[in-house]
Amino acid sequence: VGRVTSTNTLLLDLAADHGETGPLWLTAESQHEGKGRTGRSWVSNPGNLYASVLLVDQAPKERAATLSLVCALAVHDALAELSTPQTSDHCISLKWPNDVLLNGRKLCGILLEARSIGLAGDTNRLATVAGFGINCAHYPEPNAEMTFAPTSLHAEGFKNTPGDLFPRLATAFFSRFIQWYGGAGLASICEDWQALAHGLGQTIRVRYPGREDRGIFEGLAHDGRLMLRVRGNLEFVSAA
Repeated sequence: VGRVTSTNTLLLDLAADHGETGPLWLTAESQHEGKGRTGRSWVSNPGNLYASVLLVDQAPKERAATLSLVCALAVHDALAELSTPQTSDHCISLKWPNDVLLNGRKLCGILLEARSIGLAGDTNRLATVAGFGINCAHYPEPNAEMTFAPTSLHAEGFKNTPGDLFPRLATAFFSRFIQWYGGAGLASICEDWQALAHGLGQTIRVRYPGREDRGIFEGLAHDGRLMLRVRGNLEFVSAA
């Protein structure tokens, strides 16, 4: 489609109001109400890839959030297939829970949203949407809220367009989704994700509402939680 509010919002509305069960992808040229995590806006001008996929009842509710790891791996796999720029010195890494970095700069954000919906008389079904914002042609101006400076494919020497990238993303997502299989394959997903983790074994900052911790990033637990060594104690972080 062309200019929309948000690809995530449109898909959730299709599920809630029209009974759409997916799997269904939606891509847009631009968004005027693009969203990031914690209510932040996502700059969504034409030239970048804005894509979301709708899934209904694809995992137990307690495993649904681990889909973000699947999404990040799918972006990595799609990027790895792109034509290599002349410099070829590029590194794709993953930042927990839902960012993809290219050469240490933020290239992609992933937003998971879920809504309980009623279908066929069942009011307890879960619609989950995974939204991808991938900087192809341009990136937003850095600001104080950004943990990592942003970048784009073009800025890093790639010439690919959203049209080049989306088929690769959809194919890679399907493959990783099958590997995950509603959470049953989460252990292998965590292993693959950790092999690409940014900052593994280093001191990182973990921000919660109203406070933050610093500790050693020791990897992912088998259920996808981040393991943080704080003052000698191992903590398991579900969301931050």
